[in-house]
Amino acid sequence: MAEGWLTQGVSKEPRPAELHSEYMAFSRAAVSRIQRLIYSTLTLAVTCLFGLSVFSYIKSNQAETARQEAENTARIATSKSLAALALTEVDQDPELSILLALQSIKITYQQDKTILPLSNSVLRESIIKSKIKLTLRGHGERIVTASVDNTAKIWDAKTGQELFTLTGHDDVVRSAAYSPDGRRIVTADGDGAVQIYTTDMDELLEIAKSRVTRQLTVEEKERYGVPDW
Repeated sequence: MAEGWLTQGVSKEPRPAELHSEYMAFSRAAVSRIQRLIYSTLTLAVTCLFGLSVFSYIKSNQAETARQEAENTARIATSKSLAALALTEVDQDPELSILLALQSIKITYQQDKTILPLSNSVLRESIIKSKIKLTLRGHGERIVTASVDNTAKIWDAKTGQELFTLTGHDDVVRSAAYSPDGRRIVTADGDGAVQIYTTDMDELLEIAKSRVTRQLTVEEKERYGVPDW
């Protein structure tokens, strides 16, 4: 309204004084500065909010990664502990040993289908003590060798790393071979005894479960530190 009066007043009486024009110019400049300040403040606020959101997202991801790593470390530690406890029971109580070994494997196997070598070895040893066929997990390329120390060994063909030791023979193991489909390993010793192994972990777990007549009691879970994973 003031802007219109000032414009029209140039041709009307009384004409706007110079002070009026200076006042209006000052007002326009002040309004313009205020608007720029508001826009700058809003831009800064949006930028800060965006930065805080990104920071919070990164921190959240880092916290989740740290949580998962801590949980995985705890799983591995618990699995190793249960495997060690299963080993201490293998001679006195093979059934309890199998139950503990199953729990040791369950902790990591259900998570990402991995099994600690100690857990695998203890479960196989427990199965041997219960007088049933030995089973082990197989994946990738494997080599089996026979030995005069009454065992056979499984090796990683790519790295040369020893993976498992197959026990159960009372004499020198003279031959060891995979079946053509890779699902079985057969070993024979000097006394003519033959052992048959499978390379299917799920089969191993089923066989192990079939060899027990009970489950761990609440007291045993507390004693051996079996988690509810």
